[in-house]
Amino acid sequence: MKRTPLGALAVAIALCAAMPLRAQLIQRTEGFRFGLGLGATLPMGDYGKADKMGINVLGVFETPFANSPLYLRVDGIYSSTSHDATSGTTGILGGTASVLYHFSAPAAQARPYVLGGLGIYNVDFGANSETSLRVRT
Repeated sequence: MKRTPLGALAVAIALCAAMPLRAQLIQRTEGFRFGLGLGATLPMGDYGKADKMGINVLGVFETPFANSPLYLRVDGIYSSTSHDATSGTTGILGGTASVLYHFSAPAAQARPYVLGGLGIYNVDFGANSETSLRVRT
């Protein structure tokens, strides 16, 4: 028997039995996610004395960082309420950028997470008011 076919057979068996590398064991990420939300704005405290219930709209975009368990999450929000005693509306426009970490695997039924980030919100008290407020979290 020639050595070439025997050598080729040995290489083929070795390749089939090779252990996967660490990079091959890491699960692929989920890709990006987006979401929309619609709900009620319920003013509380002094804000609740001045404004009625209003509407709240939310948009969310989430994408994983390459080869990392961390995700980038961007949220946008718009809220509008009408004044109770006078004409006009109060509008809130804001956005946040956060880094998110999931504590469980992508295929898990429940996926608890922790996130931290920065946001900016602009509050407009309507045409009857000359003041606006910017709040950073």
